Amino acid sequence: MNNTTYDRRSIESIFEYLKEQATELSRGRWTDFSAGDIGSVMLGLMAFLADQNNFQIDKTASELFLDTAVERSSLMAMLKLVGYEPRHFESAKTTIELNTLLEDINNDIIPAYTQFTNEDGTVSYYNLLPIIVSNNKGTCEEVYEGTRVSATYQYSNITADGKLYLQDYRVGTNTVQLYIPSVSTDLIERVKNVKFTAGKFAFSVHVNEDAQVYIQLPSFWADVLNESSTLRVSYLLTNGESGRIGKGILNRFATEGNLYTRYSVTNTEQSTGGYFPETVDEIKISAPIHARTMDTIVTKKDLDELTMVDDAGSMAMIKCGDYNDDWTGYVQPDDAYKCKVLAVPHNYEEISIYYYTNDNDTDDNHIYWYDEYNQKIYDENMNEVTGIYIDQLTRHLTDKAKEMIKYIDENRLASLMFTYEDAKRYLPNIRMNIYTDPNDIRTLTIANQVETFMKEFYYRDNLTIGQSLPGSVIGRDILNNFDAITYIEIVEPDINIAVDPDMYIDMYYAKFNIYVNDELIINEYNNL
Repeated sequence: MNNTTYDRRSIESIFEYLKEQATELSRGRWTDFSAGDIGSVMLGLMAFLADQNNFQIDKTASELFLDTAVERSSLMAMLKLVGYEPRHFESAKTTIELNTLLEDINNDIIPAYTQFTNEDGTVSYYNLLPIIVSNNKGTCEEVYEGTRVSATYQYSNITADGKLYLQDYRVGTNTVQLYIPSVSTDLIERVKNVKFTAGKFAFSVHVNEDAQVYIQLPSFWADVLNESSTLRVSYLLTNGESGRIGKGILNRFATEGNLYTRYSVTNTEQSTGGYFPETVDEIKISAPIHARTMDTIVTKKDLDELTMVDDAGSMAMIKCGDYNDDWTGYVQPDDAYKCKVLAVPHNYEEISIYYYTNDNDTDDNHIYWYDEYNQKIYDENMNEVTGIYIDQLTRHLTDKAKEMIKYIDENRLASLMFTYEDAKRYLPNIRMNIYTDPNDIRTLTIANQVETFMKEFYYRDNLTIGQSLPGSVIGRDILNNFDAITYIEIVEPDINIAVDPDMYIDMYYAKFNIYVNDELIINEYNNL
């Protein structure tokens, strides 16, 4: 009997083909293919086996290509070829501030791995390094979420190629610390990849195809350690994205004692980071970017791709331009390729990347936000401030901006120059008239729902720097999401919210005048 062809894919088509072959080879004598016929049963089994064989062929072939692979192990094997390591668990981090409650205190030291929590003890964050209290205040910019694990390993636990496997799965890979008493009295330095660190005893953290976290020691590890060496490893078991918290959640020490009763505790900003392992779909997006750039920024395109995914989760919009983009104001340089980077934070409490403080008044040293486009100054609650002038303000980079600048600087080619600037903010005024059933008495509810919808639907994550927003699009989106609205008239803007290439629309702080059936329901600005 001839073999079935691969293009007969389903069990049904294979079974029909086998029946044709059986009829032909029996010269028409096999005509009964009823379900109870023993010959039909055998043909059905053969069709099933052929179908399974086709499935295995398809699966094996699909697992050889990045776009079609579905098994994480297959992707991990492919990614080795380009040196890309998918993200594993990472702990969320935030900043805490300690203030003394008793007498003047200086040079107090809060030990590393002190646990901070909330009122009911359901949140757990640790400082990985000691906090030094000076002038009655201590600030630790990096406390991490998780549960502490401390383990001791022996020389015999290290593999021949210098790997030390950790025993847990939910390891916050950004919290791993290594201490080897026989090598140094300090923590061993951690680097991105120890294979590219020559002559220095350091370590890096990686994850293998089976999702096992391991510490990689340098190639000469056996020349430094001996059979009596011990390795002390500390890390946090994390809840990943579930471990993120808002501002002001941490408010006490989990440890009791005289040292800790001296201080009040608060986290001064919402946590950033905190991740689950990269999914297969996420890997398919990030791996090609890595393959094209190899983590090196040479041109604007590389800068776009390397900054399009913000590891800290703090940037909502990022835009890069070079001398080919008129809005940068650059011309082709003779000695370098020059780029301009604009960014907008995700947190709606931040107007721009830069913040300002009134240093002239030490007794009332508030944070102010300067709207460069409208030449206005706002307080922390986004209320316009008068009586303060621009020359009284001192400009500072936020920590998030510093992290991004450092990231770009560490990965750029020496011949690429870049500047990092604010994206200018545009606060629109929106005036609209909504028409509903005249008998519908929910006018205030509908107006409030429309305003909330606008702020969420056009939030920073859903817009880009330089993106204008036509009034017709606003009307369409509202109609598509509110069945109770039969017609909407966008009065202001009557054409569109037009912004320059270096500006972004901040709809969260837009002012609204909303009419429902010609009655003014929400009045947030003078529309006369």
